[in-house]
Amino acid sequence: KLRRAATRLRLNMQYEVLVNVDRTLFRTPRFLPRVLTLLRHASDSKLATCLLKVLRAMTEDVPESVEEMIKHAGMLDLLQEGLEQGGGGDMRVLEVMRLLNRFCEDEAFSLKVCARAMLMEMLEEQHKSSWEEVASLSKAVMKKIQKHMQEHHRKQRGKKMTN
Repeated sequence: KLRRAATRLRLNMQYEVLVNVDRTLFRTPRFLPRVLTLLRHASDSKLATCLLKVLRAMTEDVPESVEEMIKHAGMLDLLQEGLEQGGGGDMRVLEVMRLLNRFCEDEAFSLKVCARAMLMEMLEEQHKSSWEEVASLSKAVMKKIQKHMQEHHRKQRGKKMTN
């Protein structure tokens, strides 16, 4: 029990750091529709809760409330249903992981940070059977995150030099 509590605390701390790192980038117009797409696939309660957490954290200083946006996209009932069922099993999580992996090939830097936060939350709850698959997918996602961050910093440095 103590070990699990320590893991959870560590995950939460990492999550907080990630959320604070990239607040402005999360407000790109392309970000929200993608998260809503992920929510549509999230019948797993843990994932749904985590996605909502990410959404709330990222849009708390935006006038329109996240709940309104989700309602507008017809997500709320679906989410509620997922949460009441208490989870959609590992396969559902893997499905969303694959989606995240695909999204990570995109230019949306902020989504990669979001993906990392969600992976941390999800990995904590995985059963051994699909754990290896999730772990290898998360490695792929992390590699893409690192690569993209390096490119992002290189571009930033280039901009500073030209100014």
